[in-house]
Amino acid sequence: MSRTISIAVAAALALASMLLPSSLRAAVVEEVILTLSPAESLLTGHASLTVPAGAPDLRLDLDDAFTLTAVRVGEQALAPPRDPGGGRFILPGEGPWTVEVDWRGVLPPPTPPAVAPEGTYLPGDVAWYPAPGGALPQRLTVRTPAGQRAAVTGELLDETVGPEGNVAVFAPYADEPPSVFAGPYEVAERMVGALRLRTYFPAEAAGLAQAYLDDSAKHIARYAALIGPYPYAGFAVVAAPYPVGWGFPGLTYVSERILGLPFMRARSLPHEILHTWWGNAVAPDYASGNWAEGLTTYMADYGLASAEDQGRMRLVWLRDFAALPEDRARPVETFTAKAHGADQVIGYSKAAFIFHMLHERLGPEGFHRALGQFYTAHRGGNASWADLRAAFEGESGTDLERFFDQWLTRPGAPRLTLEDARVDGNAVTLVLTQDEPPYALRLPITVTTDAGEETHVVTVSGARATVAVESGAPARAVAVDPDHHVFRHLTPEETPPILRDVTLGSTPVALLPDVPAAREAAQRLADRLFGSPVSAVTAVGAKAGEGPLLVVSVGEGGGVLDALGVDPPDLEQDGAARAWAWRLPDGRPLLVVEAEDTEALTALIRPLPHYGQDSWLVFDGNQVLDRGLWDPPAQPLRREF
Repeated sequence: MSRTISIAVAAALALASMLLPSSLRAAVVEEVILTLSPAESLLTGHASLTVPAGAPDLRLDLDDAFTLTAVRVGEQALAPPRDPGGGRFILPGEGPWTVEVDWRGVLPPPTPPAVAPEGTYLPGDVAWYPAPGGALPQRLTVRTPAGQRAAVTGELLDETVGPEGNVAVFAPYADEPPSVFAGPYEVAERMVGALRLRTYFPAEAAGLAQAYLDDSAKHIARYAALIGPYPYAGFAVVAAPYPVGWGFPGLTYVSERILGLPFMRARSLPHEILHTWWGNAVAPDYASGNWAEGLTTYMADYGLASAEDQGRMRLVWLRDFAALPEDRARPVETFTAKAHGADQVIGYSKAAFIFHMLHERLGPEGFHRALGQFYTAHRGGNASWADLRAAFEGESGTDLERFFDQWLTRPGAPRLTLEDARVDGNAVTLVLTQDEPPYALRLPITVTTDAGEETHVVTVSGARATVAVESGAPARAVAVDPDHHVFRHLTPEETPPILRDVTLGSTPVALLPDVPAAREAAQRLADRLFGSPVSAVTAVGAKAGEGPLLVVSVGEGGGVLDALGVDPPDLEQDGAARAWAWRLPDGRPLLVVEAEDTEALTALIRPLPHYGQDSWLVFDGNQVLDRGLWDPPAQPLRREF
């Protein structure tokens, strides 16, 4: 995922610089030289600035973690401020001026900015160098001790590696303030034409480097062919000692612990590579919403999946939305960044589905041509949902105002009902209804005949519509959108229970084990599942509650389920722990987590929250042995004749 907060801060800095006097706005940070001493968590820096004539003074912005140690104009030293951070300086004479600045900071881990032997991270949205008016350095040199290598969000210009230490020189990209990374890395490199691909991995993960370089080259070539030229001089995968997975211009910073997991190269790597186009080279106009996460999810996570898995993903997106309480649904245009599971449903899944419906409407070639035109028009700047609409209208030659308005500004989704279905020879007539105000929909209608299946697309725009399709042979059955190509609100009959029914619910409560050690682990699991502290209740309180219920048991817990009137499902796979979603007799969502001991329960705390789209899972430690979805109870949009 991209770090939207960083990009937003960069935009704010750019706006602030526009409000400065024109002379100060032209101040240039010619060069920044950083010396990292990880053993002491020490950063020392030197910057050369050029300030044009006419600027009355110079304001240096610097985070409070740093102290200015010297500010010089030619041979004249200016008194640095006594307090940490930056300061304002009166410049002597009439200028122009060359200003030399020195500063230092002790930055212990784990909270960035941090300098440490296991890894250094200086985020771009922290003022770790003195920036007049948010100015970006033209050249950035990073000096590290032997055994430490540095990466920056910028083009590598020169590098010296030796037993006395290492020096790397970069030209930072202009998209946002540069971020700096360093650590005890083994660096692997491959040039693909003029494109520099690199991995910065610890020794124990160095064997993965060539596979990452292979996949990076493959995915960059794929997206360049679909969208337009890759926007940066290179791409690097940098291992992090922290549990993160972030995208930057030309770089991804990901936890070293997960580099070897299958999903990393299969899903996360192409997702972050695509963010270099959507989110970095073309940044969202956050005032009108963040379209980049939905588009990246659709083109990477969904676009690389098999046809079967794509069908499953569409159903999962709809099931997730059905699990979202109405009071937590909000318009897609209001999404800017992910702070909760509800944001995932809206800003990633629903937004991705909007792009899927555009893909179905324009076809693959038209869809990608529109995005290519959008990229060409807005590369290096910000773009809005309105700009996307203009690109798709230009390619399709149609007015898409109602399409974008209904999917971006309305918080819900259409609720379809198949009121009637009749067949007369080869003619099939359907009566469809939806709630007011109605959506304008292009609905696939699949007719099953003795000769096979036929799919027809019909357009409905009213609260009640009668549509007719002509099949090539007498119809045996008809189904409305059976493969889930239209975003809609699934009925309860179509939605088997999933974990997210509980974790997204309002006012959840938890029934926890009595044993102290197990209860402490269960409370930690509950708080992580819901993203905030969860109230524990007794068995009586669990039965009398109104919101979703989490039941956690260690050892034998069947008595609690009997008291709640729940007949547990039969899961064939054995494991140390299992989790399954169900519904209580009164219809409330239920999530049951069963572990054979406290150790098995503790092992679920990190992985389980990532499986909200499943109905059930079986674990051995933190590894999933088996998972799945219950069958939907019914198909209310299908009729057989």
